[in-house]
Amino acid sequence: MKRHRVFNIKKKYLQNAFCALLALFTLVVYSAPVKAHYCGWYTHVLQDLVGVGTCSCTDVLDQAEPEVIENHEEGETQILAFMRERFHLHREWVVRPFMINQVVQSLMLMTEQMSNVAMYQMFAVGKMYDAKLHLESQRLFNELQNEAAKDYQPSDSFCYFGTNVRSLAHSESLASAQQASLSQIAMARQLGNVNSAPTAGDGSKDRRARWDMFVAQYCDPHDNNWRGGTSGLVAVCNAGAAEAERTNIDVDYGRLIDSTRYLEVNFNDNVATADEQDIISLSKNLYGNDVPEGDIRFMDRSSVQHFYLDLRSVIAKRSVAQNSYNAIVAMKSAGSGGGDSPAFFYALVQDLGMSVEDIEEIFGENPSYYAQLEAVGKKIFQNTDFFTDLQDKPMNVKRKKAALNAIELMLDRAIYESELRHEMILSVLLSSNLEDDKEEDFRNLTSLRN
Repeated sequence: MKRHRVFNIKKKYLQNAFCALLALFTLVVYSAPVKAHYCGWYTHVLQDLVGVGTCSCTDVLDQAEPEVIENHEEGETQILAFMRERFHLHREWVVRPFMINQVVQSLMLMTEQMSNVAMYQMFAVGKMYDAKLHLESQRLFNELQNEAAKDYQPSDSFCYFGTNVRSLAHSESLASAQQASLSQIAMARQLGNVNSAPTAGDGSKDRRARWDMFVAQYCDPHDNNWRGGTSGLVAVCNAGAAEAERTNIDVDYGRLIDSTRYLEVNFNDNVATADEQDIISLSKNLYGNDVPEGDIRFMDRSSVQHFYLDLRSVIAKRSVAQNSYNAIVAMKSAGSGGGDSPAFFYALVQDLGMSVEDIEEIFGENPSYYAQLEAVGKKIFQNTDFFTDLQDKPMNVKRKKAALNAIELMLDRAIYESELRHEMILSVLLSSNLEDDKEEDFRNLTSLRN
């Protein structure tokens, strides 16, 4: 019963509220004819919804209209106050519970998450940069290592230069010593030093010694118009004494010196060789065939003193001419052979097609300074391997270029020294040609003074 009563009260309250709502709606929205038209429809709707028609449409309208007009301002005020309150509450909810407690915290978490993600991303980027720099550095080191391995790996062809000039400087110094020895021998003969053939007095001993040497070593029986029997030089030549390869070698410059690359000449070992004898014999025939007397007397007289000074002038001019001969012989004398250079020299010449026996016969046991200089300045370029080996590493090509420049300097130096000797000979020759004119001018000047 109590529940049923509560239900009837709620139902009645609902009917009155709905009637008032319909009346208010009709009053505000529609005009009087429309209100009368729909009044019955509202009543039926109300009956359908509530169950009983407890309200009259006309009564509701008549009662609602003045109430609405009277309470409009108050209602508007209440509505605005209510709206302000609800808006204030809504703003408070938006600012504090929603924004501060929900959005801001969520944004803070999102910012923190994004920062963490960004940091992880930068960490990954940093790793990528570290890996990139590490790989670039490693690649650079590998490139430098490979370049160093390539640059500091000399080729075999370049070693030909280094090994074949190993004893070149020593051989040059030895050649200079041989040249000085030859000059000293020639000067001892020209000046008539003790224990030399010209010291006999008139030079006959020098000629006799040269003749005996010719008969024993250089005489060819077929010379001097040999026609058989005892003709020619058969009567003076010692039968079978002269070796075939040494006949007339004392007058054959081309066979003894010009065409050879090696002379067994060494005046520092106190051992006389065939080449040394031949060289000295040829020099006696070329320079100073008539030597000055080795025992000039009355040196305290002024006339003899003047004669001796003129004699020394002739000897000095002969020494200038013979100096070129001595220099050529010294350059072709035996080299030092230091640093096992002969073995490398043989290997270089063997590549040109020569046998070991031919190399030993032509260049000797220790190749001369002339032969070594010719090998590195000429022979090495006659081998086609030199040009094919230029297809090599750039640094090796540069090394070869530097070696060639050094060899070129050596050749230029040798040519320069030869030019100096040539100029000296020309100057002495010019001075000798002007000697007669100078003496005549001197006599004319003396006569004019008197």
